[in-house]
Amino acid sequence: HGRAITPDLLPPEIAGHQPAPDASFALDESLDMKAAVARATEQIERTYLHRLLQRHHGQLQKTAQAAGITRRTLYTKMKAYGLHAQDYRRS
Repeated sequence: HGRAITPDLLPPEIAGHQPAPDASFALDESLDMKAAVARATEQIERTYLHRLLQRHHGQLQKTAQAAGITRRTLYTKMKAYGLHAQDYRRS
């Protein structure tokens, strides 16, 4: 016989648990809501662009297309977040 099925083995919608919040960014509760959301949005944007740059090996046109933004917008956001295309290019 196999193991018993326990709630932690079930998908959240069946087990009745709320999914755990994503811990990849931190919410600063000392800020007002607007500022906290803006900061969290920046953290998510930076992580998102970082991952796309990795996937596309620093190729800006492909990264911008995947993100659905212009190359100019990508460049502006990369500059704001301290991301550099050469850091993602293959050697």
